[in-house]
Amino acid sequence: MAGIFNAEEIINVSLILFKEIKVKEIVGDDENGDMLLFQYGSYDWGKGEFFEFNITRQFIKQNEDEPYQLSMTLFFEPVDCKSYDCWSNGFDDLEKWVENIKGTEGYKNIQNLMCKKFEIFFEQC
Repeated sequence: MAGIFNAEEIINVSLILFKEIKVKEIVGDDENGDMLLFQYGSYDWGKGEFFEFNITRQFIKQNEDEPYQLSMTLFFEPVDCKSYDCWSNGFDDLEKWVENIKGTEGYKNIQNLMCKKFEIFFEQC
């Protein structure tokens, strides 16, 4: 499916899932055991070049060595800007993390565009 999501919507969905669905028995405190990663960049993984706008929730369960990730990626036509990433625990709160996202060059380039395609996946790394 294409063209049904934009950057604002994936940010909102990510925040709702993060706030409403709590993971039990995570390693450490909530701040480091359950985090959000924002990242973007233009890549060609063998299926054509796309600008990928991604938010990933990563958490580590007690007695597990590898983290779990729920990842949502929007794919757009390539955008000429450097890749970027930041973790939610690098900011005082989620609102400041979102402000940072919306201030990035990549977000500004695609904020009014609908994606060409999207992917959602859940895996243990």
